[in-house]
Amino acid sequence: MNFLKDNLVASIIKNGGIYSSDLIEIHLPETFGFCRGVCKAVKITQQELKRINPKKIILLGEIIHNPTVNNYFQEQGVKIIREEDYSKIKDSLGTENTLIIPAFGVTLNTEKEILSGPCKVLDATCEDVKSIWKFVSTNASLGKTNIIYGKANHAETKGILSRAIKEECNAAVVVSSIKEAEKLAERISKNLERTDSLTVFNKKFFNPYGFALCSQTTMLYDDSLKISKIINAATKTVNADFITCKTVCQATRHRQHSAIEICKKPLDLIFVIGGYSSSNTTKLYQIAQQYNKQVFFIESADAITKSQIIHFIPELKKEERTAFPYDIGKKIKIGILAGASCPFTSVGNVIRRLKTIDD
Repeated sequence: MNFLKDNLVASIIKNGGIYSSDLIEIHLPETFGFCRGVCKAVKITQQELKRINPKKIILLGEIIHNPTVNNYFQEQGVKIIREEDYSKIKDSLGTENTLIIPAFGVTLNTEKEILSGPCKVLDATCEDVKSIWKFVSTNASLGKTNIIYGKANHAETKGILSRAIKEECNAAVVVSSIKEAEKLAERISKNLERTDSLTVFNKKFFNPYGFALCSQTTMLYDDSLKISKIINAATKTVNADFITCKTVCQATRHRQHSAIEICKKPLDLIFVIGGYSSSNTTKLYQIAQQYNKQVFFIESADAITKSQIIHFIPELKKEERTAFPYDIGKKIKIGILAGASCPFTSVGNVIRRLKTIDD
């Protein structure tokens, strides 16, 4: 399957990103869908599918956070296991097997374990993620406290964290919001010992005079800048060293800025397409909510019918069903956003489903 090509989407892009008919007008952002890192991961997996029996291929977690893509590979025979379950099956694997590391990477211990095994290993880790690994590892060696702006339970952040701490050397802190960054800033500026409300690892080696800040690649870019300013201001009050690395990737920034431009338009509703577990898609949803009251986070075209929309509420972590909000006979303007892990084919299928409103 070619996830990167959809003729309908291509024709709309050629038309300036707008599709219009008697009853519907659809607007696409300038930048959306698969990013470079996701393309690399999907292509690596597809190429290996052609080379060996798919049943001999094992993905260490979802290749990307998109159910359409992952389900396709599973249907071909590829096995997807949780990273933490690798140790349970490693003794049953041999030279005939291929292990594929997903786009978000794996923890350092898992990487060492699989590289010492008999399987062929294909590394689909995004290069932007690897640059963060290098940054935190270097600063850990220097004894600095690494600060990671990200979701503590996200695969990418787990991989970063595993490289951000060197035992007997330094500590690491994960902050998931501006509010948590402000708590950390207070702890730094007032030299407070209590860190109960913060997610601190290897706390014993917390260095109050040396800090390094990075971000999970898919976080909100504007928030990452705000957090950098907050931490920087706190470190200045105690003359602590502070270094930062702009690690929200370019693809994420471009998609977020393109989303803002679309959301500023007078739209009746906005669809955000992507996997429910996708961090970058969730951020697009949050951006859209700032501009429009009718925003629907969906995984695929199957979520849309003429009578209702099945959509996800990230803050509640559940699906809801909402009556399709449009008046018969009135032209409706719709914006579509798609995360960096969303295939063009999924965007095309949603547009085709929406076109049935004309019928």
